[in-house]
Amino acid sequence: MTYWDDIQVLKEFKNGLDPNSASQGSCLSSWDFTVDPCDNLFSEKFTCGFRCDVVVSNLSRVTELTLDQAGYAGSLSSTSWNLPYLQTLELSNNFFNGSIPDSLSNLSRLRQLSLSRNSLSGSIPTSLCSLSSLEELYLDNNNLQGTIPSSLNGLKNLKRLELQGNKLTSEIPDLGQLSNLYFLDASDNAISGELPVDFPTSLVELSMRNNQIEGNIPPNITKLIYLQVMDLSHNKLSGSVPSSLFNHPSLQQLTLSYNQFGSVQVPGNWGQESELIAIDLSNNELRGLLPTFMGSMPKLSALSLENNKFTGMIPTQYALKALVPGKGVAPFERLLLGGNYLFGPIPDPLMQLKPGSVTVRLGDNCLYRCPVSFFFFCEGGEQKSLMEFDREALLEFKHQITADPSKMLHTWTPSSDCCTAWEGIACDSSGRVVNVSRPGLISGNDFIIDTYMSGTLSPSLANLSFLQLLDLSNLKELKGHIPPDFGKLSHLTHLFLDSNKLTGAIPLSFRYLFRLQRLYLSDNYLSGTVPARIFESLTSLSELGFSGNQLSGSIPSSIGKLVSLTNLDLHENNLSGPIPETIGKLKNLKYLDFSENQLTASIPKSIGGLSELVLLYLNHNQLSGGIPSSVAGLSSLQFCRLSENKLTGRLPASIGQLPKIQRLIFENNKLNGKLPATIGHLSTLTDIFFSNNHFSGKIPSSFGNLQNLQTLDLSRNQLSGPIPPQLAKLQGLQILDLSFNPLGLISIPNWFAEMKLFRLLLARTGLKGQLPNWLSSSSISSLDLSSNALTGKVPPWIGNMTNLSFLNLSNNGFHSSIPAEFKNLSLLMDVDLHFNKLSGHLESIFSKNVQDPLGHFNSIDLSNNKFSGPLGENIGDEAAMGSLVSLVLSHNPLGGSIPKSLGKLSGLQVLKLVNNGLSGRIPVELGNAKELTEILLSRNNLSGSIPEQVLNLEKLQEFDVSGNRLSGRIPPHRTIIPASAFLDNPGLCGAPLPPCKHS
Repeated sequence: MTYWDDIQVLKEFKNGLDPNSASQGSCLSSWDFTVDPCDNLFSEKFTCGFRCDVVVSNLSRVTELTLDQAGYAGSLSSTSWNLPYLQTLELSNNFFNGSIPDSLSNLSRLRQLSLSRNSLSGSIPTSLCSLSSLEELYLDNNNLQGTIPSSLNGLKNLKRLELQGNKLTSEIPDLGQLSNLYFLDASDNAISGELPVDFPTSLVELSMRNNQIEGNIPPNITKLIYLQVMDLSHNKLSGSVPSSLFNHPSLQQLTLSYNQFGSVQVPGNWGQESELIAIDLSNNELRGLLPTFMGSMPKLSALSLENNKFTGMIPTQYALKALVPGKGVAPFERLLLGGNYLFGPIPDPLMQLKPGSVTVRLGDNCLYRCPVSFFFFCEGGEQKSLMEFDREALLEFKHQITADPSKMLHTWTPSSDCCTAWEGIACDSSGRVVNVSRPGLISGNDFIIDTYMSGTLSPSLANLSFLQLLDLSNLKELKGHIPPDFGKLSHLTHLFLDSNKLTGAIPLSFRYLFRLQRLYLSDNYLSGTVPARIFESLTSLSELGFSGNQLSGSIPSSIGKLVSLTNLDLHENNLSGPIPETIGKLKNLKYLDFSENQLTASIPKSIGGLSELVLLYLNHNQLSGGIPSSVAGLSSLQFCRLSENKLTGRLPASIGQLPKIQRLIFENNKLNGKLPATIGHLSTLTDIFFSNNHFSGKIPSSFGNLQNLQTLDLSRNQLSGPIPPQLAKLQGLQILDLSFNPLGLISIPNWFAEMKLFRLLLARTGLKGQLPNWLSSSSISSLDLSSNALTGKVPPWIGNMTNLSFLNLSNNGFHSSIPAEFKNLSLLMDVDLHFNKLSGHLESIFSKNVQDPLGHFNSIDLSNNKFSGPLGENIGDEAAMGSLVSLVLSHNPLGGSIPKSLGKLSGLQVLKLVNNGLSGRIPVELGNAKELTEILLSRNNLSGSIPEQVLNLEKLQEFDVSGNRLSGRIPPHRTIIPASAFLDNPGLCGAPLPPCKHS
């Protein structure tokens, strides 16, 4: 006998149907409740549709309701569904409509719910999630809308979930708690957003094809260790196809077609342990070369890479796998590569295939000799022209550019002719691209364009097989490695990639660029060594620039094989070791710059064989030994810079045999001995910089023959006097620096008046007495007579030196006041008079005249004199003070207070007013001088508190107010200042001094 409540539910269910839908012969048409349902099951009264089981008290309960596919229609909502023993509800393949009722949650023992292929609408009710025994849920192929409820995670026993063929939207929720789910299908909906981070790790099959899912495949997909089938096709997924899918321990079928993937990651073991049988990556945006590793995957038999943007040649591995795969390796049964930009010949093994043996499609590529009429696998589209192939390679490069603010590539469109409509592209008569020129710095007769592009270098550029010039210099923001594929550009003659942010090593494949004439990779972040094998083959190279990188190791001796080289620039790297002797073989070399490296050993003698050399820069290294006498062979040399090394020994007399030399820069070495008189033979010489060496003896009188000399800097040596009067003949000499030599001059020779010097520097050369009167009529701009024994007054005629911009008379014995005529020095910008005995007021200095935009002070140092004050309150308003950077007045009895107007000096960085007898408060206005880094106010009589605005200046590095009468709490401050900077102020307290006492 059937339990009474179960009979009522069966009646409700039948009565809720459209009576016209229960056709003759269907299960429901036979249900006749004049008899007991369970007792008469499978009789004429109840032919089919349900199952009963005796549960308790000899009463039968309905445990299964499984309808035939008779086209039933109607709503499910009129039924109470109070069938607590029902385990299966199978209503699929009918026409039930309306929403899924919440009352289904009454089916507490339900294990299978199948409502597939009906006309149900509305959302998935969260009430279903209370069916804790449910193992299979089929809601597919209805008209359900809304989101997939995350509460489905409550179905702990769920094994199979089918939601495909509805109108579900929004993101798919994280269903990682469904630890028993092995089958999930949500295909053919309108699901958007990204894939969830976590899927149930028990999944065997995952399908979400034909939705609107975006983003990347999450890395946690590797946790699905049982997954065998994954279909995410027909979505909007992008990025890279992760390598983990090709190393997966159980994945057999991978379908990612019709997405927007741009690349394929290569697995670490080349997929040798993969279980994949079929891979479909067709109809994406995949670029670059075909993934070679797929030809070695042992079980792969079906591969579709059709309708992407792959370039390059078909890997031999693909062809061998189709014909003779090898022991234990499954052969290709389907190899679909059509609709790409593959070029070159078809591999021989493919040519040997018999029709019908393997399904191969190569149509719609750029393959050489692939006529449809002859080869069965060339069907599916005519081969593209190589012009189209070049265009696609350039579009791939554009695809890798992430920012183009000046729209340098805006004309590069798929629908236009790259040869005639694209800016920066030139083609030959056959339509092949030969020039790609998109530098970031372009200049013409009346314009300069300076711009940038961000992105990476696409390997696709290597497919421009006729390319002769590639100029992507000065784009500033190109990053990543230089593709080794560039070594295939066998026609390339000019390669400019300088002034970017490229990293990695110089590709060894560059050794195949036999036609290369000019190669510039300067000013990037390239590292590693300079590959020796590159130099062995680039015999056509005339210009080579690797400067401004992070290259290390030694300079290969094979550099001597670049016999056509005229320019060689490796400066500003981390190169070490010796300069190879083979450098002497580069007989055509004109410019050689190895400066700013860590090169050691001596300058090779072979360098004297470079008779065409115009410029030689070896400065800022660690070169030792002497300058070889073979330098006499540098008959074309004009510019020679060997400064900042560890060179020793004497200058060879042969240095006087350089007929075209203009500049000799040997400063900051350890060269010694006498200066060769033969230097006087160098009539073309314009500049001598020999400072900071150990030269001794007298200055050769032959230097008077250097008729074109403009600069003579012999400072910081051990030269002795007198200065040869023959130097008076150097009427073109503008700079003479003999400072810090024991010349014993006593006075400046009067014949100096005959010269037209711009800068005269004679610091610590033994001068005594007063300033010579002839200076008053000179045109000198920079005068440094510091650290001598000069005495007397600062003469009023100093005001006649109106060209002065720099004046240093420090460390002497001047004892007068500053004459009023000082105001006439309207071009003066730097004045240093410290450590004299000068006195009087400072007005004539601070209020001097200016000649806009020149004549504004940069630095003033008047410390350690006897100047009196007070400082004028308007000192910061004086025209000459507006650009002041450094003001040092320490150790003068100035008195008075600190002028508030100093806060108006917006460029002031250094303020030193130590031991000046100052009183009053520290003006809060000093906090307006935002560039201040150093404030020293110690040993005065300052009082009051320390202004917070001053102590918290953003750029402040050093601050000292010790030895004053300041009081109050030290304001909190960011700069680390020692306690000693606040000592001897009895009223100060707070960090870094002891804390303040509370009254």
